[in-house]
Amino acid sequence: MSNETPILARARKDPPEREPLFQLQEQLEAGGTAAAWRMFWDAGDYVADESVEYEVRDLMGCHWGLEGERVSARSRRMPDDASHVWEVTRGGAPWYEGTLDEALAFGGTASASVTIHDVVRTVTVHDRFLSAGGSLDATTRIGFVYDVQAKRLVVTEAPCG
Repeated sequence: MSNETPILARARKDPPEREPLFQLQEQLEAGGTAAAWRMFWDAGDYVADESVEYEVRDLMGCHWGLEGERVSARSRRMPDDASHVWEVTRGGAPWYEGTLDEALAFGGTASASVTIHDVVRTVTVHDRFLSAGGSLDATTRIGFVYDVQAKRLVVTEAPCG
């Protein structure tokens, strides 16, 4: 992975009011690192430069993102060894909506589908919603969030009934 901007990409500029955007190529956990592509402003929209893969880091322990999401990052030199990193300053969405791919039981886990930038992704969600003995069927629409302390996606909403 490279932390250098490709020469061809340097001519393209980000809008001046924003820090650079990166599209995650894997899930970013709070306090973790993930591979990402740099996004560049081109003809009124952001486009991923897939020729170079970067590593983005959450140094504050409070940012996350799902594969395919866009996160903001800034260039930072580390004080201990003067290395260069891309520090995430704005992570993924605070809330997600998806559909269970399999049944979810009280206290259990299940796979769920969520659409990010028109691409369906599969994630693992954990129950924090159901009462003892309760369950949700496959294909149930759910809402879920990322639990920063537990470092996992937890179901917080589902239809009543």
